[in-house]
This record gives sequence, structure tokens and C-alpha cells, in this order.
Amino acid sequence: MTVKTRKNKGYISILLDEVSEQSFKEAKNTYDSIDGTKVIKPSKKAWESFVKLHSLTLDKVKAGEEYKVLGTKFTVIRNLDHSRTGSNEWYPIVRYFDRSKNEYEEFGIVSTDNFAVGVHETCFKNQTGILLYF
Repeated sequence: MTVKTRKNKGYISILLDEVSEQSFKEAKNTYDSIDGTKVIKPSKKAWESFVKLHSLTLDKVKAGEEYKVLGTKFTVIRNLDHSRTGSNEWYPIVRYFDRSKNEYEEFGIVSTDNFAVGVHETCFKNQTGILLYF
């Protein structure tokens, strides 16, 4: 079992003991079986292990290359460009196939320097159809 639940005041936390495709599926099943307000999130230990395991930084990814993270394949469309930090064109853009929409989507990674950290929420939504941390 890779998922635990914890009752909080007013909602239930569904905690991932690991950040993996298997735990995503298990969390979705648990989410569907619980009534009321609930949130899915990784445990602190699971998050730290995930970050340690995935150390690819954005300055190492290159346009045209593909990276698979947690069952979702991402293609880098635009590289990180530190020379353009004064504009909206400095952050990298990635493309992936959104299973719920049955089409390709693109987004920029702006909140982290770690590639996998920047895409993990998209991976979760792509596999389960629901949002992580909500």
C-alpha cells in the first residue's frame, strides 16, 4: 500500500508514501471512495525521495529532446534562456499529450529549476484526471 489517509479538521488528506505511477492510481481509487472534502499530496519523505531521485535541471534539457516522467512523455519546445530573464521568454516550454483532452498541450516551467518537480502535477492530472494538492 503506497497511500495513507489522515483526518484533518474539515477535510481528509490522502498521503502518497511514494511519488510513482502506482501510488497515483491508488490515490485516485482512495479519492473516489471517500465522501466530502479531500486533498491528495505526497508525504514529506516521499517528496524528498522524489526530488533526490530526479535531479535533472532545466539548464540541461534541450529543445527537441524527450523526457518521460511518471508515465508522461514531455518534449522540450523551448530551452531555458537566462539571457532573457527580463522578459516572458526565459523559461522552458514543454509539450505533452493530455489524455483527458486527447490532444497535445504546452506549458512553461517557471516555479522550479528541477525538471521533474516542474512537471509532476501535470503527470498526476494526466494519469488520474484530478488535481494533486486539491
